[in-house]
Amino acid sequence: MSKKDQNFDELVAHFEHKVYGSLKGKLRLKLLKQEFSAQCLMKDPLQKLKVLDVAGGLSQMAIWLAKLGHEVTVADISINMLQRAKEMAQEEGVDNIQWLHCPLQQLPEFVKGNKYDLVMAHAILEWLDQPLQGLQAIEQLLSSQTLLSLSFYNHHAITIHNLLRGNFHKVNSGIYRGEKGGLTPLNPIKPEWIREWCVAQNVSILSEMGLRTFSDYIPKNNSKKISEEDIIAMEMKLSHQQPFIGMARYVHFLGRKKELLDVIE
Repeated sequence: MSKKDQNFDELVAHFEHKVYGSLKGKLRLKLLKQEFSAQCLMKDPLQKLKVLDVAGGLSQMAIWLAKLGHEVTVADISINMLQRAKEMAQEEGVDNIQWLHCPLQQLPEFVKGNKYDLVMAHAILEWLDQPLQGLQAIEQLLSSQTLLSLSFYNHHAITIHNLLRGNFHKVNSGIYRGEKGGLTPLNPIKPEWIREWCVAQNVSILSEMGLRTFSDYIPKNNSKKISEEDIIAMEMKLSHQQPFIGMARYVHFLGRKKELLDVIE
């Protein structure tokens, strides 16, 4: 853990309003729930998964999975985020979530001996001063056949954003690091870096998805003419298509840790 890592203790209300009180949050949750339903839950609807939500934040996905009867653990570095997530779980009538106040880098020791069917790590790597340390910790949480749901703030999307704004000095530098305490991530992540990591860690990628493939690029004047329903419908249509995945503000990878036998073969 680095002192430079983002902790949202002082930004809970702002985060809740800015992200999940807007179309951005609605899109994220709708697309992730659709992906989980298609890829994780429908294969055996009766199977109860053991789920770990890494840096769960407000824990909407964790609460949703707990309501479906899965065994869920949520970990986060922010005690204030965890408290708000607990309140939201209570509002939903959910009381079967285990809560851990713990940074990602120390999480493997906290949950040592546990094996999870699904590990979720959504929008965490980009908030770390050293994202590689985060990936190394995530790798320790994966056992044979564990599903990994990993989403991250896309380096290429913020490049496009700055190109459209004429911020060529930022594009030429390749540095988009946000300020600590704001909602611009510290370290945007390149999807190809995650693909290379998956190969190195014997994680087979089952699907890739773009979250907010185009809606962030709509000029403000035009966005007023389009309904949220139409934007969501088009985002869902494009979410699994290239080149739109590669230009999405967030990219989501769903992968599975291979069994040793598969790796040898």
